Amino acid sequence: MILDINTQQPERTIILTTNFTEGSRNACRYALQLFGDEQVNYVLMHSYFEPLADHDGLYSADQLMEQNSMKKLQDEKEKFRQEFTHLDLDEMECVSQYGVLVSAINDTISQYEADYVVIGNKADFDLESRLLGYKTANFIRKIKGPVLAVPSHLKYTPVQEVTFASDMKNIKDMHVLDPALRLVKSSDAKLHILYVSNEEEVLVGQQAEAGLFLDNYFIEVPHEFHHSNNKFIMNGISSFVESSHSDLVIVLARKHNFFERLLKHSQTQLLSELAKVPMLVLHE
Repeated sequence: MILDINTQQPERTIILTTNFTEGSRNACRYALQLFGDEQVNYVLMHSYFEPLADHDGLYSADQLMEQNSMKKLQDEKEKFRQEFTHLDLDEMECVSQYGVLVSAINDTISQYEADYVVIGNKADFDLESRLLGYKTANFIRKIKGPVLAVPSHLKYTPVQEVTFASDMKNIKDMHVLDPALRLVKSSDAKLHILYVSNEEEVLVGQQAEAGLFLDNYFIEVPHEFHHSNNKFIMNGISSFVESSHSDLVIVLARKHNFFERLLKHSQTQLLSELAKVPMLVLHE
C-alpha cells in the first residue's frame, strides 16, 4: 500500500472481525461507514479452531478449514466492495487465524498494530435488552486493544453526540483515550463527559483533578461535563444516553469501575435503550 507522507493524520488500522453471520456483517458495514476510507487500513479477520485436528489424508483438517475460511473472507470482501462502491476497499486484507477467538484477535492486533477492533454485539453474546451481556463484557476485557461493539441490527447514522461515561479517577496514561479523541474529531461530534454517582456529592480533590485533565485533553473537540446522581449507576448512564440522543458510548475498562460490574450476572440487566448504541471500550 502506498502511504501519503504529507498527510497530517497517520493511517489507522481497523480489524473487522467476522464469523459470516448477518450480525458480524452488520458490524462491519457500520464500521466501514463510520471510518470511511481516508487513511484507513482494513483487516477482515476470521478465526477457526479445530481442537481434534489429527486426521490422515492429503490435506489436514487445519488446511481445509483455513482454505474454507479464506474463501469465505474473499467472498465477504467482495460483498462489501459491491455494496460500498464509493469506498476504495481494494487494499482490504483478509486474515484467517487459527485459534480461539480472543487469542486470534490479540495476535492480529499485535501483528498489525491495530487501532480498533470491531465486533458484532448480537444474540450470540447474550445481548437482548442489555448493554453488554456477561459473555460479551468478559470477552472484551480480554482483548488487548480498543473495541467497538456494534449492536446486531443497528443501522448507521452519522455520529453527532458521544457520551464518555467516566468514573472521574486519574488516568495514568492519557494516551489510552487517543482512539476516542480521534473518533470524535473525525466525526465532528460533540462529546458529553458524564459522571454518575450513587449519592449527592461535589467533585473535589482527585475527581476535580481528573476533570481538569479531561477538559485539557479534549480541548480540540466541543465537549461539556455532566454530573448525575442515581442509586444505580448503570441506569443513570442509560438515562443520560437516551436523553442526550447519544450515537456512541465510550467507556474505559479498568478494575473496580462500572465496566467491571458488567461481569457480575446480577449487574447485567440494563435499560434496553443502551442496547441500541455502539460502545467503544478502551483499556487502561
